[in-house]
Amino acid sequence: LFINQWWLYLALIDRKLAVEPAAVGDCFPGLQSGFMAAEQRRSNQFTGYDGQVMVDPAEVDPTQNLNLILSASKLEKLGNCPFAYFVQNMLGVELPDDHEFRPGSWLDALTRGHLLHQIYAEFMNKVKAKRLDLAKEIDLIREIGCELIEERKAEVPPPSEIVYKYETEGLLTELETFLKVESRLRQQDGYSPLYFEAPFGINRADAIKKAGAGLIDPVEIEVEPGSTFRLRGVIDRIDQVPGDPPRYGVWDYKTGSTYGYEENQYLNKGRQLQHALYAIAAEKILEEAGLKSPVVSEGGYIFPTQKGEGRSYSRDQAKRQQLLNALGRLFELIRSGTFCLTAEDRCAFCDYRDLCRVTTAQQQIKEKLKNPANTMLDPWKELQTYE
Repeated sequence: LFINQWWLYLALIDRKLAVEPAAVGDCFPGLQSGFMAAEQRRSNQFTGYDGQVMVDPAEVDPTQNLNLILSASKLEKLGNCPFAYFVQNMLGVELPDDHEFRPGSWLDALTRGHLLHQIYAEFMNKVKAKRLDLAKEIDLIREIGCELIEERKAEVPPPSEIVYKYETEGLLTELETFLKVESRLRQQDGYSPLYFEAPFGINRADAIKKAGAGLIDPVEIEVEPGSTFRLRGVIDRIDQVPGDPPRYGVWDYKTGSTYGYEENQYLNKGRQLQHALYAIAAEKILEEAGLKSPVVSEGGYIFPTQKGEGRSYSRDQAKRQQLLNALGRLFELIRSGTFCLTAEDRCAFCDYRDLCRVTTAQQQIKEKLKNPANTMLDPWKELQTYE
């Protein structure tokens, strides 16, 4: 009976017939709550139906609760869309594991990227002390690639030998693109690679030994005097860059496309923080390795695959105060319980787009951002000015 009445009510709305909401609400309290939510979302006030949540700052703010150890990806998730951050990192909502059998493919993008990172690090550790000629380097990286691909095959069996051979050849071809990029960085830009896959805060002494440098404990970053938070991660690559006195650079390998990355950016409205965060971490790692007052002056992203066209984007690290200001705005959002949606089209690859009703919700948040009474949104509005 309820289902029949519910669909009848929807039909009446669809035909724009007059319906008394109070009468419907008396019969169906759940629908009444839905009417209230819809009305609040349509208003220009930022409310609990838009992402305003009651929180205990001492529990959720990483600058107050040092048991909360963040990663660069979590902070970038917050900078990209606070609502998505809230759903994933505070509510703990994750997509179920995808066990669908795909007879035409073997490795998913995440696994493939991790495998390429492993190959890059193994190869660079073997040649950083003494470079080989190009033909020998091609042979070496293909040999390392074949060994690690075989190991992955034992862990994740491919659907068929044909698919395995096809994807293996694709991976080996990508390695030659990596060598071209590496040659350019070394010969044209003058970078001298020092460490690869350098960890900090992941409590792995074996990983530090293998990388040659790293930190057991998380890195503490002071956002403002007396206010710090803790960060952990793995730096793909630390280089010495040309200059006197010696300076250093940090790089992250991206095995996807260059979508969303441009030449003249620094933080991209809080969406690309990793290079700047890792620059701070790298200085502490280098200091632990025995260097006196090391300065990381460069950081950025390398796209060493055919999809990434072998591009690289360098970010000048002289704007560190802007990073700290941006982090301060992000933590203001957390401690005030303000988890608004992004008003821009950043949702193509978001796992939670169905939860936020993105088509209508983005237009609604734009109206709320225009209302000066919604002061809790000021940190988010300021963040959008950071290029």
